[in-house]
Amino acid sequence: TAFRKVLSLLPPGKPIICESQSLINHFEPGIFIIMVSEDDSERKDISGIRRHAHLEFTLTRINATTVLPFRWTGNEWVF
Repeated sequence: TAFRKVLSLLPPGKPIICESQSLINHFEPGIFIIMVSEDDSERKDISGIRRHAHLEFTLTRINATTVLPFRWTGNEWVF
C-alpha cells in the first residue's frame, strides 16, 4: 500500500505523528490520543476507536495543560 511505502522511507526508531482514526484499524501505535467533545449533542459515535485510546483529551483540558502527560524519550512514548 501507499502507506507502507511511506513507512519504508522513514528512518527507524523515529516517532510518527498521524491524524487518522482509521489507521488504528491497521496499525498498533505507540500512543493513541483522541480528542473528545464536551458537548454530547454534537458528538459522533467514536466508541469503536475509543477503546484503543491510551489518552483522551477535551479542548478544555488541553487549554488548561501546561505540560502534556506524555513524551517521546528518543526510543518510545511514555505516558
